Amino acid sequence: MRFDLLSLRIFQTVVEEGNLTKAAEREHMAVSAASKRIQNLEHDVGVRLLHRTVKGAAPTAAGTALARRCRALFDLIGTMRAELDDYASGQLGEVIVHANGSAIVEYLAGDLRAFLTERPAVKLSLHENVSPEVLRAVSNGLADFGVFANTMALPPNLTVYPYRRDRVVAVVPRGHSLANRESVAFAELLDHDQICSNEAHSLTALQLREAERLGRTLRFAYTVRTNEVARWMVHTGLGIVMLPEGFAVPYERSLAVRVIPVADPWALRDLSIAVRDPDGLTGAARLLLEWLRRNADKDIRPDWHPGPPFPSGEYGATD
Repeated sequence: MRFDLLSLRIFQTVVEEGNLTKAAEREHMAVSAASKRIQNLEHDVGVRLLHRTVKGAAPTAAGTALARRCRALFDLIGTMRAELDDYASGQLGEVIVHANGSAIVEYLAGDLRAFLTERPAVKLSLHENVSPEVLRAVSNGLADFGVFANTMALPPNLTVYPYRRDRVVAVVPRGHSLANRESVAFAELLDHDQICSNEAHSLTALQLREAERLGRTLRFAYTVRTNEVARWMVHTGLGIVMLPEGFAVPYERSLAVRVIPVADPWALRDLSIAVRDPDGLTGAARLLLEWLRRNADKDIRPDWHPGPPFPSGEYGATD
């Protein structure tokens, strides 16, 4: 037995109004069409549902039972519609975001917290990754969008928006010859042994590129896996390291280090948002993207650019 929702709705309205004519008016249809719907419904279920009198219509015992179920059914449909409306509007839903560590530490975590405070029913899945892998996840449809350091070639199927900027700094021991400087040129840092942190891959690639442009060699005396270990090695006097500002400034008081801004223009890096299909985002993802763009650093807009064109089948040598 197959039930037609419109026929059930008309039946329910007749029961509520107690009159077929009034029910037809309420449902914006002809009385004859409403009557035909009721007749077909009674034929399908094999039992009379309404007593028709000169004064109107009243449900039979079977009609009363069906009306009770119809009320529950249409209440459920109303709940379903409201829930789906919440998904469509972005009040409910899940958003998958991939981002590099410096973006999360410096800006993204706070922005996400503010967004979720206003929309607590949205489920957020945040994955930290190096920038090339962020781009790969977005390009392959594994993330709704990603936040990355915009210093590399970009895949052609992504739309990129400006987000924030982070500054590259040098972390040196407190007794270092550069420790009292207010800023330092990258060329000066090349005279000193440096520590390479694998957590700062995109920055490492940027340093290597800039050193090559200057015709110089970048001397990595040590290579470690994490920024935490790199900072500690600077603390013990084993060398210097270049890091995004957010990974350095909070530790200046607790460690015997000094944080010095790198003066070169490239040391102010663009953090950008990559989206595969802006029009295909879910309601919640669309709202979060709009939120991040609305709260983006306005200072980066005049000279912001979407990064170099994607030249081949690779996302860049490193992150």
